[in-house]
Amino acid sequence: MALLQPCTVDRHACGPAHWIGPIDGDGDAAALRDWLEHGQWESTPLPTRLARHSRWVNTANESN
Repeated sequence: MALLQPCTVDRHACGPAHWIGPIDGDGDAAALRDWLEHGQWESTPLPTRLARHSRWVNTANESN
């Protein structure tokens, strides 16, 4: 898992943190790196295989 939080140019947090993952191996790590290097992570969707955690969260919310 990775946790990513947007920040200002001078490195002050300016938004909620985003959970990413799970990261399972070199391929997922490379996909995360490429997505981050693209530099538009706030407007570009996360690669599907790196957003699997959201299914867990949604399932947990539905069962509560």
